[in-house]
Amino acid sequence: MSAQLLVVAPTTVLDERAPVTRLGGRPLVPASFDWPTCGDCQRPLQFLAQLASSNDLLLLFSCHATSCVVGGGPDLPSNRVVRVPAVGSELRDAPEQTPTLPLTPVEFVSFDQPNRSYDEARFDPGRFVFGMMGGEPDSVSGHVPHCTACARPMRFVASLEEGSLFNFAGVQAFVFACEGCTAAQLFVDDFF
Repeated sequence: MSAQLLVVAPTTVLDERAPVTRLGGRPLVPASFDWPTCGDCQRPLQFLAQLASSNDLLLLFSCHATSCVVGGGPDLPSNRVVRVPAVGSELRDAPEQTPTLPLTPVEFVSFDQPNRSYDEARFDPGRFVFGMMGGEPDSVSGHVPHCTACARPMRFVASLEEGSLFNFAGVQAFVFACEGCTAAQLFVDDFF
């Protein structure tokens, strides 16, 4: 897939039940889904975003407790990417006492083809670019992580910027998915 900028789309209105890339709200999950918890503080993780990838949805979760670490690689207990099928999933409310990002029109996503490097395109005035899907990320310096479940090289899915939508301790985060199994992982910039 060629690179596409992820841009906040304030005028886009979509159904929360659509299996599309979006931010906040409630995740689409299968009936058997177990809500992930933080390995540090044991609280339910906050749902951040849903990324549409092939026939799957990649659900991003993170702990927002100030005592939990947000940087690092896939073994970090406070970040989680869960891969679920796009078909046959239903909306699920977060467990009680879990912080949520409200789903409003400003948090839906539009896609824009970059006409120059990502680092230049993300600073265009008048739009908020919070990441990129597809292509090759510049910041990982050619590093391709291997799946912790099956040891195969993983495919880059998206990069996400630190900012008002995500808390990655001031750096970028990268989402990778395994082609050999159903694993997906979130890596924070200081891991590479």
